[in-house]
Amino acid sequence: MSSVEQLAYEEFVSYMVQPTVIGLVEMHPFDGNMLVEITPNLVFGIIDRMLGGRGDFSGKVRELTDIEKTVIERVLMRVLELLEDSWSTVVDVRFRFESMESNPFFVQICSPSDMVLVVIMALKVGEIEGTLNLCF
Repeated sequence: MSSVEQLAYEEFVSYMVQPTVIGLVEMHPFDGNMLVEITPNLVFGIIDRMLGGRGDFSGKVRELTDIEKTVIERVLMRVLELLEDSWSTVVDVRFRFESMESNPFFVQICSPSDMVLVVIMALKVGEIEGTLNLCF
């Protein structure tokens, strides 16, 4: 975990690059949603690794193909399973993956001025480093 920050939702969205990978997640029994954002360089490294490569990233950020979306969706679901296990000793929470978006401005889980909690995790796949952000 790199850091935990409290900021306005509008500020969080402005920090994201476009396109990116954003998973919209329901949190039961709580109201509201959570966002899981993975930086593009990390996404392409994960896809390359999952499809038999070394986990390389060409440096070119683009929209994901349908096959790539399916691969990343499965990765996100696995991340959510691990989060449920991690938090099971504290609170009984169940995550349900709703959808995936690439444009941060199309995802509105709250009003732009609402305060959100952002957990930033540094990840490394092969030689590629990036972040996975959880926005509550």
